Amino acid sequence: MIASKFDTDVRKTHRLTQEQLTQYHEDGYVIVRGLFDSEEVSLIREVCDNDPNLANSLRTVINQKGEPWHAAVWNGLNDSLVSVVTRLTRIVDTAELILGEECYHWHSKIVQKLPYDDTVINWHQG
Repeated sequence: MIASKFDTDVRKTHRLTQEQLTQYHEDGYVIVRGLFDSEEVSLIREVCDNDPNLANSLRTVINQKGEPWHAAVWNGLNDSLVSVVTRLTRIVDTAELILGEECYHWHSKIVQKLPYDDTVINWHQG
C-alpha cells in the first residue's frame, strides 16, 4: 500500500514562522516550502494521477465563464494516502496555528487542472 511508504512520524512537524503567519493573515494564503519532501510529493502525485477510485470520483465543474475543471470532494477518513495526509501532525499543527484553535477534518477536496491552465476556480479565485 502506498500510504505505508509515507512518513507519518508524528515527530515530523513544521512550525510556521511569524513572517509566514503574518503573510497568511495579510494575503489569505501562505506557501510552506519543504512541508513535504520530494519523495512524498512524488507519492502524492502518483496517487492523484493513477488512483482509479479518485479518477472515478472526479466530477466536471463549470466556472462562471463556462470553463470546465475537475474536482473530487468526499467526507470521512480512510487509509488512502490522500486521507493520511490530512491527519499528519505537520498539517494539523499548521492549520491549528493559522486558525488559532483546534481543527478537525470536515471534508477533503482535490482539484485537477492542467499545468499552466488559467481557468478560474471560483471557490478560491476572483
